[in-house]
Amino acid sequence: MLTIKAVNYDSDGKVTEMQLSSDVVVTAEQAIAMCRKGMLPAYMISHRGDTEFLKLRNNVINVTPISELTAI
Repeated sequence: MLTIKAVNYDSDGKVTEMQLSSDVVVTAEQAIAMCRKGMLPAYMISHRGDTEFLKLRNNVINVTPISELTAI
C-alpha cells in the first residue's frame, strides 16, 4: 500500500509535492488523482473552500519535508 512519506511546501505553506513510500515524487494534484483511483487507500480527499487536500483516514498526516529526506 502506498503512503505519503514526505512533502514539499511553497512559500504560502501549500503542499506542492509529495514523496510516496515508493520514493516516487508526485505533485499534490497527481496525489489527489491517485487517491480518487484508490491508489492511496489510507487517505481521503477533504475540502477547505475550493481547495482539495489529502487527509489520513484515521489520523492527522504528519510527514517530513522532502528536503530533509534528501539531505540524509
